[in-house]
Amino acid sequence: MYLKSLSVKNFRKFKEFSVKFPSDITIVKGPNEQGKSTILLAILAGLFYDPKKTNKDIDALKAWSSEDLYEIGLEMENDGNEISLNKDFKNKEMLLENKTTGEKLNTFKEISDYLFNIGTLRSPSLFESTACVKHDALSLITQGGREISQALQSILTSSSENVSPDRIVKKINDALTGIQKGLKQAAKTPGVLKEIDDEVVALEQRKSKIASELEDIAKKVDYLGSIQSEFNDLKKEFETKLSQYEMNKKYFQIISELDRLNSQFKKINGDVEAIEKLEKSKEYIMFQLEKMSSLEGFDLKDFYNKISSLKQKEAKLEYVKKSSLSAVGAKKKGGRGALFLNIALVFFALGFLGFLNALAFASFAVSLIFFILSFSRRGDEEVKESQKPSSEAAMLEKALKNEKDEINAVFEKNNIKNEEELVAKIKEYNEFCKELEKTESKKDGILRGASFDDLKAERSALLKKIGIEEEKITDEQKTNVPTPQEQRLLEIDLEREGKKLDSLEKEILQVSAVSNQYNMDREEMIKIEEEVEYLKEKRKNTERKVKVLEALLANIKEAQTRITSRSKSRIEDYMKKYIAVITDGRYDNVIVNDDLSFGFYLVARFAILDLLNRGKKSLVLLDDQFHSFDAQRRENTKQVLNDLTNKFQIILFTHSSDFDDFGEAVSI
Repeated sequence: MYLKSLSVKNFRKFKEFSVKFPSDITIVKGPNEQGKSTILLAILAGLFYDPKKTNKDIDALKAWSSEDLYEIGLEMENDGNEISLNKDFKNKEMLLENKTTGEKLNTFKEISDYLFNIGTLRSPSLFESTACVKHDALSLITQGGREISQALQSILTSSSENVSPDRIVKKINDALTGIQKGLKQAAKTPGVLKEIDDEVVALEQRKSKIASELEDIAKKVDYLGSIQSEFNDLKKEFETKLSQYEMNKKYFQIISELDRLNSQFKKINGDVEAIEKLEKSKEYIMFQLEKMSSLEGFDLKDFYNKISSLKQKEAKLEYVKKSSLSAVGAKKKGGRGALFLNIALVFFALGFLGFLNALAFASFAVSLIFFILSFSRRGDEEVKESQKPSSEAAMLEKALKNEKDEINAVFEKNNIKNEEELVAKIKEYNEFCKELEKTESKKDGILRGASFDDLKAERSALLKKIGIEEEKITDEQKTNVPTPQEQRLLEIDLEREGKKLDSLEKEILQVSAVSNQYNMDREEMIKIEEEVEYLKEKRKNTERKVKVLEALLANIKEAQTRITSRSKSRIEDYMKKYIAVITDGRYDNVIVNDDLSFGFYLVARFAILDLLNRGKKSLVLLDDQFHSFDAQRRENTKQVLNDLTNKFQIILFTHSSDFDDFGEAVSI
C-alpha cells in the first residue's frame, strides 16, 4: 500500500488543509507548531478511527475554533489500483472506493479488513508500537511488546485473535483447575478428581462390609468364560486391523502430500524453464540490437527534415536557373536602357520645333541626357542580371552537395541504399527493443519480485521435501501398495467387528448379572465393583485428560518460546544488517531479549514490521526522530532508509533542512 495524499477539514489547527506524499521517502518539513504532528494524527485517525463512534480520542481532534467534528480524506495506491478513503466524523459516514475496479465499502469492519489486506494495518496500538514513532518516543516500542508478540505468533501459527495461544493457555489452565481443585488442599467446591476419590472411598468402605458374604461365590459359568474368550480373540483381531487401517491412512496422507508437492514442483520447474528460454531469447535480441547499435537514439524526424530541406533547395535551384534564363531575355529586350533611349528620341524630335519657337531648342539638351542614361543603365542591368543568378545557384549547389553527403553518410553508416531501407531498419530496431521489453516483462511476471536464484532454490527445496515424504513410505507399502478399495474393506470390517465386540460386551455384562441375581449381596457387590471400576476408569480417563492438557500446555508454551525465538532470530538478523551502518561501525552485533525487548529501537521497528507486513509494502511515520544525529549518523541513517524503501513507504516529519536529501521534501 502507498499513501499518496491527505486532506482534512476542521481538524485541530487546520480549517482546511491538504498535503501530498510524492515519493517512497517524503520529508514533511516545517517549523515547530506548524502542524506536522497534526498531520501525523490525521493519518492515524483516517486509517483507524470509526466515525460512527464517540470517544475522547475522537473529540480531542476537533478544530480549536469549532465544536463540529472533522472530515479526513486519504488517497492511496495498491498494485496499480487507485483507492480513496473518506471519513466524515461530523455526519458519521465513511466510504472506501477502489477507483480502478469500482469496488465500494462503507462499514468500519469492511474498510479495516481491506486496509489490513493491502497494508497489514491491524490496530492503532500495534501501529503506534511499530510503524508510527511520535516525537521523542522511539523507545516506546517496548510498551507494545506483548501485542507485538501476539501478532507475531498469530502470523507464524496462522491463527486469529479469537484463538490466539494466550487464550488457549488460559482455557487449558481453567480446565486443569476445574479437574484438580481440592487434591492438595481443602476446597469449597472440589474438582472432578477429588469428587471421584471421595466416591471411591465411600464405595470401598461399603464393599469391605459385604466382602465376607461373597467369599463362597463360585466362579462364573463356563458360558461366560467362552464369551470372554471369544471377546478377547475378536478384540485382538480388531486391534490388528485397526493398526493396519491407521498405517494405510498415514500412507494415503503421504501420497496426498506428495501429489501437492509434485504439483508445486511442476509449476516452479516450468517457471525455471520458461525463464531459461526467455534468457536465450534475450541473448539473441541483444545480439541483434548490438548489430544495429548505430540506430540507438536516431532522430528520424530530424532526418526527414533534412530530406525536406534538400528537396526545397533543389526546387529553389531549379527556380534560380530558370530566373537566370529569363534575365538574359530581358537584357535582349533592353530593359530600362531602352526606355531612356526612347525618351531621348522624343525630346530630340521636339528640338526641331526650335525653328518655330526658341524655347524648343532646349529639348536637344534633354534628349542628349536621356541618350547617355540609356547606355549607362543598360550596362548596369546587364552586369547585375548576369551576376545575381549565377552566384545564388553556386551557393545552393554547394549546400545541396553538403546535405546529400550527410544523407549518404547515414546510408553508408547503416549499410543501406535508400530512405525506404532506413525506415525499415529503424522499424526492425524498434521491434527488437519492444521484444526485449516484453521479454523482461515476462521474466518479471514469472519471478514476481524474487530472483532467479531464489526460484531455483525453491525448486531444490521442494525436491528435498519430496524426498523426505517418499522416505516415509515403508518397504512393505512400496511392495504391496494399499488401495482405497482395501482401505474401504478394512473400514467395513472394523465397523462390523466393533459392533460385534459391543454386542459381546453387553452379553458378558448380562450373563454376569444373571449368574449372580440369586444373591442380593453378590449383586450389590458387582454393582459396587462395576461402579468402582467405572470410577477408576473415569479417574484414569480424567488423569489422561490432565496429562494431555498438561502436555498440550507445555507444547503450546514451548511453541510460544520457539515462535519468540524464531522472531527473535529474524529480528536480530535484520538488525545486524543495518546496525553497523547506522552506528558507523561502532556496533556490529545486537541481541534481542527473550521478551522481545530491544536496544536499537529504530532498526527493531523495521525488523518487526518486516515480519508483520507479510511481504506487502507498509507505511512508516517518523516524527523528527533524528534531530540529535550528527552529519555522519544522518548519512548512515539515510542509506538504511533508502535501502528499506522496497518494503516501506517512509514519511519523515522534521523542522530541519538537514534531511532534505533523504527523499522528496514537502514544506508546510
